[in-house]
Amino acid sequence: ALIIIPVYLAFTESFLVIFASMFFWVVGIFTLSTIYAKRKTWFHPGHISTRWKDVADFFKIEKKEGAEENCLFSSNEKANSTPFHLTLFKIKDITTYNHGPMFHQVGYNRYYKKIIIPRSAKAYRLHFILSFLKPSVFILSLIFLPTPSFAWRFIGALGLTMLLSSLIFLITKTRSKTSWLLNWFMIIKILVWAGIIIWQTTYYKGGIFITGEFLGLFFILMLFFLDMFLDLFLRALPFYEKLYLPLLPQPEIVDKLFKKGFRNYLEIPVWSTIYPFFRWLI
Repeated sequence: ALIIIPVYLAFTESFLVIFASMFFWVVGIFTLSTIYAKRKTWFHPGHISTRWKDVADFFKIEKKEGAEENCLFSSNEKANSTPFHLTLFKIKDITTYNHGPMFHQVGYNRYYKKIIIPRSAKAYRLHFILSFLKPSVFILSLIFLPTPSFAWRFIGALGLTMLLSSLIFLITKTRSKTSWLLNWFMIIKILVWAGIIIWQTTYYKGGIFITGEFLGLFFILMLFFLDMFLDLFLRALPFYEKLYLPLLPQPEIVDKLFKKGFRNYLEIPVWSTIYPFFRWLI
């Protein structure tokens, strides 16, 4: 992607993208050479151990009789189904190794907490259905929304998917299993992304949005550097720690762990943008 996307943008948008993205070419070439050197160990195929019974059990909704614990996703429901497992972690230490441009790595020493959140059959069924419905709506919207700009189709597809899932949760009076993803830091990131897209967009009559030739380059820059610069800037604020706390109500144990500095994913380049999106989508 680091090599191909700049070339694609150079042919479709502007040849200047090639020069503006030389940094990504260097990173991509070094990464490809490392992958090729370790191809025999990194891509060694394993053995498939999944049975048809395992596939059938995946679609089976477990329902326990005589459950007394309350469901934390749906009010007035008992936790009579498969609970939701949430894993949080806290970074204790970071170690770095650097032996030249071809060998360097970062290690995160993490302390994990696994939380079991009681869930009813109603909430489990809804979460399961939405795990298939949301990606389907998003992909179909991405294909059929009538605008030539991929960025604006993406925004439209995201908005429609969020609206649909929110309406379903509101009508069924059920909470999302990924509500802990929404915090002030996430909102700030979304506003920055939206601001860049709007800045690089020209509006024409008839509801036509055309994005600028350098939008793809800005996307790559934000994927790699936005989180680092935002975190560095926001760290100076006195309420910095509160930016990572969930905005929506959470179970008591989840709230306590977040306030103690636990997180749900690493705030590192690329991963901190891609992971929460896919986690929310499925």
